[in-house]
Amino acid sequence: MKTLYPLLKNELILTKRGFQSLIFGIILPIGFLLIFSQVYSTGPRAIVNHYIQQSTISMVTYSGLCFCLFTFPYSLKDDETNNRKRTLLHTPVPQWQYYFVKIIRILVSYLLAIILTFGVSHYYLGINLPVGKWVVSGLLLLLGVSCFFVLGYLLSFIKSTELLSTVCNITYLSLAMLGGLWIPLSEFPKTLRRVLQYLPSAQLWKLVTNYLDNGKITVNSIAILGIYVLLFSILVVIVSKFRKKDL
Repeated sequence: MKTLYPLLKNELILTKRGFQSLIFGIILPIGFLLIFSQVYSTGPRAIVNHYIQQSTISMVTYSGLCFCLFTFPYSLKDDETNNRKRTLLHTPVPQWQYYFVKIIRILVSYLLAIILTFGVSHYYLGINLPVGKWVVSGLLLLLGVSCFFVLGYLLSFIKSTELLSTVCNITYLSLAMLGGLWIPLSEFPKTLRRVLQYLPSAQLWKLVTNYLDNGKITVNSIAILGIYVLLFSILVVIVSKFRKKDL
């Protein structure tokens, strides 16, 4: 475990250098939440509060997409390009520790995003929920992003840095828009909506908002997210085998 602390320290340094990812993952979602709250600020207070509450979850979910599907794979690719990962292979550092600190870095960043966004929603926008609901919602969001970690790792197999950046942007923006985080699924045609509601981003949003509305955890959403984790994991194994053959 002596090698774990230096790895964590190195990730902290990389996080400070990559401040741009914190802007896209934290500041922009909060900014959009403030804009949305002003656009729909008229009407009965209960309806407005419910809309802001759902928008809060939408923006926090979007933040998770940004960290897992852009920051995470790009960090892995950056280490590969700069030979940091290759260098670690010739040291006593276990490979699991390398990936562990990468995941910890993203989870800490995402936890910060959750706390700040929830704080803005509560203290500035006036959304009053029991502390327990805020905490459980945060835990559900942290649990739900595991699905996107596996997808992010899969994206990191893309060889070209430029192509990786393009694919990552397309992937997380598509999941955000088509998953109902930017545009409510009710605005899509009925036939298309039946398909889009099963996207992982839509299921994570549904999992948390259903809990806030009804106090119940939707088991179906957890099961669907688990299926996505399994499918993405199978793809990781298949692609990694082909990649080893190419090497």
